[in-house]
Amino acid sequence: MADLNENLVTYIDTLTTFHVGEVVPQDVSTGYVFLQQSGETERDCLEEVATIETVFFNIEIAATDIDSVRTEAATIKSAFRELGKFPSGFESLVELFIITDHDDEYLYQSIDADTRLEVAALSLSVHQT
Repeated sequence: MADLNENLVTYIDTLTTFHVGEVVPQDVSTGYVFLQQSGETERDCLEEVATIETVFFNIEIAATDIDSVRTEAATIKSAFRELGKFPSGFESLVELFIITDHDDEYLYQSIDADTRLEVAALSLSVHQT
């Protein structure tokens, strides 16, 4: 999965001026996009050959300005929705991306209660065969 994570960080980095990574930067003044794998599932298909794996990611966009957070979140959502089925540029055979907003009960992973940042949280499902 390391290749998928790296490819996602590289792809998201092309979409934003914010720092993108799996670790929160020390200087958060320019904003950041935090990517974290949150789980995975495997399903066997009826055919012997095919196994569908779904990998789940949390994406958090954080900055001091809510407008820039909303703009970056909309850009990232739009880009993943436009990739469509079987997008090029990913090491493994990615069949489909599904990206949505996290619900209101989502607990942020990249900030604590004392941090004064605006945050948008997205859920990304990567379906692979």
